[in-house]
Amino acid sequence: MPPLSHRPAARAVVSAVAAAGVVLLTGACAGVAEPIPAYQDGWSAVHGQADGSNAVQVDGPRAPAFQWSRDLGAPPTGFAASGPDGQLIVSARTDTGCQMFAFDLDTGRKQWCGWQNIGPGSMSPLVDQMAGVYTGNIGSADSFDVFGSVRWHTPVIGTPQPLQLLADRAVLAVTHLGQVNVLSTVSGRKLAGSVALAPTDWPPPPDQGLEDCATAGPGCPVAFAPAVDTGTDDFYFPFRAPGTDGAVLVAMNYTPGAGHGADINRANSDADADGTIAELWRSQPLPGGVSSAPALSPDGSTVYVLDGRGTLWALRAQDGSPRWRTPLHLTEPSTVSVSPDGLVLVAPQRPRGTGPETDAETGTGAVIAVRDEGDAARVAWQRPEIRATGPVAISGNGYGYMVTEAAEGRAELTVLDLGAGRTLSTAPLAPGTGPGGVVVVTNAGRVVVIGAGGLVSAFE
Repeated sequence: MPPLSHRPAARAVVSAVAAAGVVLLTGACAGVAEPIPAYQDGWSAVHGQADGSNAVQVDGPRAPAFQWSRDLGAPPTGFAASGPDGQLIVSARTDTGCQMFAFDLDTGRKQWCGWQNIGPGSMSPLVDQMAGVYTGNIGSADSFDVFGSVRWHTPVIGTPQPLQLLADRAVLAVTHLGQVNVLSTVSGRKLAGSVALAPTDWPPPPDQGLEDCATAGPGCPVAFAPAVDTGTDDFYFPFRAPGTDGAVLVAMNYTPGAGHGADINRANSDADADGTIAELWRSQPLPGGVSSAPALSPDGSTVYVLDGRGTLWALRAQDGSPRWRTPLHLTEPSTVSVSPDGLVLVAPQRPRGTGPETDAETGTGAVIAVRDEGDAARVAWQRPEIRATGPVAISGNGYGYMVTEAAEGRAELTVLDLGAGRTLSTAPLAPGTGPGGVVVVTNAGRVVVIGAGGLVSAFE
């Protein structure tokens, strides 16, 4: 999958190295300082960071001012990710040519682009603090360098849901068919034996049931990205076993083996995949199954998910037992965001049009803030009139950003004060945005809207 154009910024490598911590490796590269790929402060993954919270540490603007826009030429396939060198990585469902693009965040200029094998699924890139890019394609997990050149290509069974980073140079790839893989960020080598959660008629075609993932249907055992506790390498994701009515939440853990270190320091080119991937627990069945990606509390002790009947659940990360549940009477598929002070925000999922269902109408809905009070929860505030078309993106200074529907179907960028739930500002979005969009907060504190119509707009 060679990139179709290369226009890297000269500052890319320099700033990426400066942004990262370094360690000294042994073996073939002894004495050479090499950074450890890890999450950065900005929007690195599908839900911002490893924990699935749609929150980042970077402060965002109170009244965003338009900077530039760029038309992808087709609907996007998911969220974007920002790199430490000033890149924005985003993908689109184009019929020919490029499907993944890198833009300069200062100017909107395209730096490089390349073809991806997305098919009917969705794709949100992962970017580490060295500006390495990781994506899932039909039947593979793939990595690209800062210039868009292929670093490695690893076959998997199924299509990975958005990838996440584990500790110490490991990538978590959980496919939509329920295969769990841990791969080296350096080589793409498997660091542990893959685990198959749905082994019926194994292996199936890698795109089997992929179109069901947009609605968490029965053909898609894993319809959402995992949330990761990078302190323990525990990770959580909804899993729907074949023949069952709905998904449960599954918790697993990755423990490195000796081969992990050997692969990283190049001492042994045939390092064993001797790490372990172990299942820790499965939750009780929730009414209607699990209908959202999981998000962790700031201390990692609680996993928040929505069931299929519009109820928010708080499950103990230790064993999956319920702490509390709060009915929210939701009418649209919804998602969960968690602020650094523990406020749980429920809003609509990504707008229809940013996934496989490109011809459907966009749903709008309320934003509801729930305060976790230990053994119970209370609704802190709610904005039923706001007509949000996607999840709340949270900045480090306590602002919430979302795309909302204004008069006559126009879209606008809305900024909320999450403490009080009041609107701080709005900014109109161009018609090319489409009927809705998702928002990311980048490393430099810019806010970027990825519109369902394919228009990418940057604000500062």
